Amino acid sequence: MDSWIVDADGIDIDQTGRFRNALFHENTAIDSFLELDSKRTIIAAPKGNGKTLLLKAKRANLPPEYSFLPRNLLVDKATGVPNLSTKLTSLLSQPEHWKSLWLIAISIAIIKDKYEETELESLSDQIKSSDVKDILKDEHLDTPCSLIQNIVKIKKSTYHQLENLYASRLSHNLRSIRNQYGVFIDNTDEFFEQELYKNREDLEKRPLYKSMWDACQIGLALATRDLRLINPHIKVFASIRKEVIPDILTSTPLAIQIGGATTVLQYRYEELIDILDKNIKNEKSENLFTTSPAHEVAEWFFGIDKLYYIHPRTGDEEHVYDYLLRHTLGRPRDIAHIGSEVASANPSVRTPKRIKDIVNREAGVLAEAYFTEMLPHVDRLNTNSLFSLLDRNYFDLSELEAISEKYDEMNGIEKEDSAHVFCNLYKLGLLGVIETDIQSGLLRQKFATPGSISLSASNCLPDSTVYLLHPMLDDLVAEKNRDYRDGMNRTNIIGHGLPWRATRSFSFVAKGDVKEFSKIMEDEDKYHEFLLVFKQKILEVVNGTSYRIEGGDSVLFVEESPIELIRVCANLSTSIEKRFGHSVRFGLDVGYIEQLENSELKGGVLRRSARLEAAVKFSGLFCSDKFIEEATKMKMAIDGASCCKSVDLPHLEYEDGLFNLSKGELDEPVWTSIWKIQPEQSAMQPITSAKM
Repeated sequence: MDSWIVDADGIDIDQTGRFRNALFHENTAIDSFLELDSKRTIIAAPKGNGKTLLLKAKRANLPPEYSFLPRNLLVDKATGVPNLSTKLTSLLSQPEHWKSLWLIAISIAIIKDKYEETELESLSDQIKSSDVKDILKDEHLDTPCSLIQNIVKIKKSTYHQLENLYASRLSHNLRSIRNQYGVFIDNTDEFFEQELYKNREDLEKRPLYKSMWDACQIGLALATRDLRLINPHIKVFASIRKEVIPDILTSTPLAIQIGGATTVLQYRYEELIDILDKNIKNEKSENLFTTSPAHEVAEWFFGIDKLYYIHPRTGDEEHVYDYLLRHTLGRPRDIAHIGSEVASANPSVRTPKRIKDIVNREAGVLAEAYFTEMLPHVDRLNTNSLFSLLDRNYFDLSELEAISEKYDEMNGIEKEDSAHVFCNLYKLGLLGVIETDIQSGLLRQKFATPGSISLSASNCLPDSTVYLLHPMLDDLVAEKNRDYRDGMNRTNIIGHGLPWRATRSFSFVAKGDVKEFSKIMEDEDKYHEFLLVFKQKILEVVNGTSYRIEGGDSVLFVEESPIELIRVCANLSTSIEKRFGHSVRFGLDVGYIEQLENSELKGGVLRRSARLEAAVKFSGLFCSDKFIEEATKMKMAIDGASCCKSVDLPHLEYEDGLFNLSKGELDEPVWTSIWKIQPEQSAMQPITSAKM
């Protein structure tokens, strides 16, 4: 079976088992639904979360003594657009009437499957309507969805005949059934999707179809409960959209009972990681870099030692999984879509830059598809005009209000009838807010998961110090507003669950290694002496500077002052050279550093300084252009710093004054000018006397 399956429609009964073994992630909620004696018969989730697959897995999990509907397909699906009777439209906006329709349709389908033709003839004799007689006799109308499509065409009086037939005969037929029946109904939300989209601008028809969209699914949920009470041998397993769950709470007194029978399908971050890992493990070996257990599974697919990306604006270090997932809505379909596009790139060209380009591009594709899918459910959302007004990805409330006014003007919307365009983005999970984490007390970003907020909600934007645009919109917005990328937040990576910092301070970092340390290791006495005194020498030169010894001869310094950092590096190099005859080579850079709970340090600056130190190969202190730039901003001039030319570092790729610090062709380019600092000349001076 192939990895990265986007659509479960084509999966048959045999493939369902293989998929479950190889690719399916089972969490507590899914396990509960799949249990043989589970009381949960309804799956609720937004599109793309695996409702169809879970229904198929449930059917495959039931014992063979069950009778199944539909017989020749794993699930019954709503197809086409119901041709509605104009007399029934008022009824079809009410969940209770849809409950009756589903009870009638499911009953007829089971009776057609269970009983002889004589029973159908007997039922037909009780009906005057020729339309209903035709429905009962038509052997092709043998599933609940096919029957529903025809029942909604009939006249109101005929509909009432069917209600009476259900009460007098059909329900009694159901009670007499003693063998187990499993009925599987999927995609009922698609009954009205086409009409909703076609009439999305019609202020009269759209609310009508939207109410039918809700009522059809809520009615199905109510019908499954009624059938379970009528005959526990008959189990109807159905999927509904998570977006209707908030409306169930306000539309029926049985909301708690429906909730108890419903599995809400959603995934935690760790579970999405498991989905990625399983798909990668299922990939053909020729499409992977390695399959060695010595490497992380992510390295198999994304490249050995190429799992961390440097954010171009904040300088933070980000795992490739984090990068991919924050550009999705947390849906398995999103992961499968992006994963399949990455897999289509041969490993020989699957570089970090190529992967990021694919993720960014396909996130935009997913966002456009999501807008198309959800446009009928939100009012007056014109993404083209909205995106042209967005010059960055973070705003305060007053800025949102100003943009909203401009948006209304552009779209001819009166002030008193505002479109509340940012409320719509928030409901769709595409506008985030800042919340305080209850456990840690830290500020974190939060984007609503699809379906968690009622689509009928108005003025639903919560209070927040800052509002954030979802990363999956970046490419789409940048196409409409050329200023967008320059205005993106330079302090925080944007994404659900990530920390939010109103301000952050740069740290100046130096990564050092003793040059030709292998020669010291060859001399056993000298090596033993080095291990004893290395830390002592570090302690002699630091004066409040943070340090970490990493390996036998590597040291990391972190400082607030670039001048103090240079002093520490220069003094350590001099001390080591005097004692052992070997100098220390340092790479110096500046950026954000985060200390994790386990005291580990995280930040792209750590990787960049290490790359700089390793790349230059020569003894001395070498720093990036950003180091010089930030020192200058602090009114600290680095005397004795000279910019290297290609002749100074001929082994490095050089272009337009910049060196590439990447490790190879498959590595992401890291371009910077490199400055060599003469330690004995370095001093803190007024900026006016800077010698650069």
